[in-house]
Parts: sequence; C-alpha cells; structure tokens
Amino acid sequence: AAVDALIARNPALRSGFTVDRAGRFWKYIAPVGQAGLELVDLPGAGLDEVNEHLRPLLMAKPDLTPPSLGRYHLVSVAPDLHYFSFSNHHSISDGQSARLALEEIFAHYRGEPLPEPAPAPHEVIPADWATTEPCLSQQAWWERQLEGAPEQPDLPADLDWAQGPVMRAVDRPLSPATASAFEAAASALKVSEFTIAYAVALVLLTR
Repeated sequence: AAVDALIARNPALRSGFTVDRAGRFWKYIAPVGQAGLELVDLPGAGLDEVNEHLRPLLMAKPDLTPPSLGRYHLVSVAPDLHYFSFSNHHSISDGQSARLALEEIFAHYRGEPLPEPAPAPHEVIPADWATTEPCLSQQAWWERQLEGAPEQPDLPADLDWAQGPVMRAVDRPLSPATASAFEAAASALKVSEFTIAYAVALVLLTR
C-alpha cells in the first residue's frame, strides 16, 4: 500500500517513454500506477545472497514503460527481518527525489499523514537554483571541459548487457573531515551526497 500510494501521488513515477516513427522520444504519464511491490521470499538468506538475487532484477534493461522504470521489492528472510529495495531510472528520478520517495514510503508505512498535494519540483529544488553561484561555477567548469567536443559524438545507443553488468564494491570509510566536506558540498549545491561522490569518482577515473 505504501508503494502504491507513493506512485499514485507522484506523476513522475508513472512516467514512461515511447518512440515515434521519426525516432523521437515522447514522455507520457499513465493515469493509474502500473508498478507495484514485488514480494520475494528468501528464508534464512544472508545479505550477500539477497543482493545477488536482487541484482539482475534491479539491473534489468527497461523497455521504457512506467513499470520498467521503477522497481520495488520486499525480501523476506525471517518473520521479523525484511529488506526493502527500490530502483528508479534516472529518467524519472534523481538523488533528491529518491530521498523524498523513501521518506514518503516509510512515513506511509508508519501510518503518518503525508502532505497534500505532493511537493512540487520547485519546493524540492528552488526555481532560481540555475542562477546560484554553485550552479554557475559548475556550468562554467563543464563548458571548459567540453570545449571543442563534437556536437554529435559517435557513441553507441546502448550497451550489450544481456548477461548483466558486473558489480564490484569497494568499502572504504571516509575520514570525519572528508565526510563533513561531502555534506557541505552537497548542501551548497542542493544535491545528494551520492551525486558528489559520483562526480568525484568520474574525475578520478578521467585522470
């Protein structure tokens, strides 16, 4: 019920995309939510086994219909232990909206009232954000990095992930100073800490 309520009150989570004969993408919003919570029963499973089971489900290539762009799973491993997992495609979600989605799901699960209507985009990200110094400085940086780049790069439309991508994790704790710097940067740019970490990783990989 919590997932159904989330999808019903947030049109972005009912979004899908279709392609016309000219190859142009068109976005549409389904009037009724089509995705739902999938229950998975893995009695006695450890966290590694849960992750291994969920990986192909979460990484499956979407067909751009609303149910394929948002996937929600509840894994039961014991009567008193369950894992909730969700994956929303970046075409319908970002760090901020994913955080709000989790807050709404668990608030509904606890029986707490949710504000009506759902927060509008400008209530999550200020309408004047694009004119702020952090945004302008980031835009200038990217313009410098992409100067001279071809307007239409010769890149493949997609990757062959028939077997699914190989996921490898690196677990390394951050120092208190670094963690504080991440929080400060995320707050200044009004993005999630994941976005900062992702940007740092990309910079390091391009060196």
